[in-house]
Amino acid sequence: MAISRYLKKSKLFYGFINVAFNHYDKERVNKIGPDAAAAEWLLKNEGSVRGRGFSTWIEDYSGVSVCYTPSFKIAQIKAVDADITSGGCEHFKGLDYL
Repeated sequence: MAISRYLKKSKLFYGFINVAFNHYDKERVNKIGPDAAAAEWLLKNEGSVRGRGFSTWIEDYSGVSVCYTPSFKIAQIKAVDADITSGGCEHFKGLDYL
């Protein structure tokens, strides 16, 4: 396969994955809350979050479970080189402590 054909296919695949990972799921937000849903979204897309009252950052998806407590509120985010899109930024709605 020619390299240009491979790159074209991988761009299409990456674009599909990027759209899927940045999709705003209103049902999920209603189920787990805006802070946990936003944390999931950021962590899935290589961002990091720090909760209000936490001294450490959650930097990968394996640490997302701490975000499911009702008292978890996002205080800071790091999204440098994260794969977020403008469509995914709907996840910032309802974050009262950011």
